[in-house]
Amino acid sequence: MDVSLLEPGSVDFNLLNDSCFIMIAPFDIFGKKLYRYTFEGTCRECPELRLGDGAVRVFINTKGRDREEFSQEFLDFMDYINASTDEVAGRTDSAKIKMIHEKVKRIKVSEKMGVKYMQK
Repeated sequence: MDVSLLEPGSVDFNLLNDSCFIMIAPFDIFGKKLYRYTFEGTCRECPELRLGDGAVRVFINTKGRDREEFSQEFLDFMDYINASTDEVAGRTDSAKIKMIHEKVKRIKVSEKMGVKYMQK
């Protein structure tokens, strides 16, 4: 992902920045009903052997069930991702989610942006 930060032929991977890949999906990729799955570099054959490369992969499932581990704002955002409607946005106390909703509505109304939105 950030290999372009290294000089060609360099083998010093410690020069790479830490990285975090986050994927948000409206379904449960791993089927464990969790909102969040976090992976860091470990060896499958020797789990105690770690890469220590600073790479973290986080998979967010918007339909998780482990509600007690997350803030109400996070849970409201998961609901909003699943149904980005005025009703869902109106139920939250989160100013951030309300701001996101206003921006989403503006994009949907804009003809030019609307065409781009529909093509995705």
